[in-house]
Amino acid sequence: MPDAIAWCWNRGGDWKNLIRPLVTEVITLDGA
Repeated sequence: MPDAIAWCWNRGGDWKNLIRPLVTEVITLDGA
C-alpha cells in the first residue's frame, strides 16, 4: 500500500487529491 500512495503523491493532480485524506505526515529527504 505505501508504494501506491507514494506513486499517487508523486504523480500529482487528481491522484494526489484522491489519496490526500490517507496521508498523515510528509517527510522530505534532503538527498545528502
